[in-house]
Amino acid sequence: MPGRVEILYQDDDILLINKPSGLLSLSGKNPLNWDSVHYRLVNGQSATQTKKATPAFAEAKLPHRLDLGTSGIMVVGLNPAASKSLNQQFQARTVKKRYLAMLAGWWIRTAAKSLRP
Repeated sequence: MPGRVEILYQDDDILLINKPSGLLSLSGKNPLNWDSVHYRLVNGQSATQTKKATPAFAEAKLPHRLDLGTSGIMVVGLNPAASKSLNQQFQARTVKKRYLAMLAGWWIRTAAKSLRP
């Protein structure tokens, strides 16, 4: 089972969360794919021996997704007005995103090709 969704920042309008690798952003149509960031935010996460329970955010909406195998910070709208604003910003591409790849192995310089145009 993937790690917990960690809340990094919270105010009345948004959450910033750390999505663990191996967890869907949104639940899938297949009943076996119910566990997701959105599901855990809407329903809350139970306490463990080392972590306290997280509250349920009934109106939580995700304006963007990260792939199943990707971990990273996500922004979440906590009310309809915030969700609408975030959706508009992502659609207009005014949100700056940064990606950092962490790889295992050795870099072979002679075999490397730039993917930039």
